[in-house]
Amino acid sequence: MFRSIERSIRRALSEYSSIGTKESILVLEAIIPQPWSLPVIRILYKISREYKNRLIYLIYPWFLSTLAKRDQEVFYDELIEIDKDLVSPLIQRCLEDYQEPVERYTCLLKLGLLIGVNEALRRRVKHVLFACPRDSCFRRTLKSILLLDRELLSEAVPRRVFSGVEVVNYLYDVSEEDLLALAVSLKDIYSYNNSLKRFYEETGFSLEQLMEEYFEIQSSLEDIVYSGRRELIYSSTEAVSRLYFERSDVKKCAICSAPIERSRDLCRYCEKLSSFLNSFQKLSR
Repeated sequence: MFRSIERSIRRALSEYSSIGTKESILVLEAIIPQPWSLPVIRILYKISREYKNRLIYLIYPWFLSTLAKRDQEVFYDELIEIDKDLVSPLIQRCLEDYQEPVERYTCLLKLGLLIGVNEALRRRVKHVLFACPRDSCFRRTLKSILLLDRELLSEAVPRRVFSGVEVVNYLYDVSEEDLLALAVSLKDIYSYNNSLKRFYEETGFSLEQLMEEYFEIQSSLEDIVYSGRRELIYSSTEAVSRLYFERSDVKKCAICSAPIERSRDLCRYCEKLSSFLNSFQKLSR
């Protein structure tokens, strides 16, 4: 399982990224903890050693204790903890400014992207990696269509570029099922539970605030995603990606590449959140 996922990650990096030997890479941890975080960062670290890349791991406070318990393991060259005083108010802003669960979900995804790119610009790092399995990308595509949220679409594409910073989804060719199996086999699922508990405690956030109104839709999405028609997941995600992001007549957000109205420069999420991050303040004015 480990080698199979490693091959898929290598394939995604080869196809979508332009990372060269000895270059620095900033790896984004998800705002909401994911069970496969530790297994995949190990794989990335293994790959980075072969190409002499410098791996910078950007994490949130609720994940730091998990790493501290594993101090015998080293799978990064530098660890950056995001300031709780920065991220917690922004998470609350996503909850307060948006009432619809899909909007809150989209806001959190944009926030994670903005924090990562902000740090990359500050450190002059040209490559940012984030993790979203292919089935999750497919669900985001379906949600954006069913719930009429165009700005969610950009969070399902494998590659975006902002101000010279390349943002690549290194799990684009990997399924959630395989990642969960790997996490369970390596007993990393217990670390995930601890991180999730700390996330709830430190942010006052609950998943019910995100999806309680859409359990029926979510259930339908799960039926499609795990129906056994794996080719549907891959072909549909690619089709939507090309439809929106390879057409020159579709105006895109200058930061996250989401489809937007021609009268705007930023999507509504980036416009609101970017004013709180130094690297984007000029854009948000």
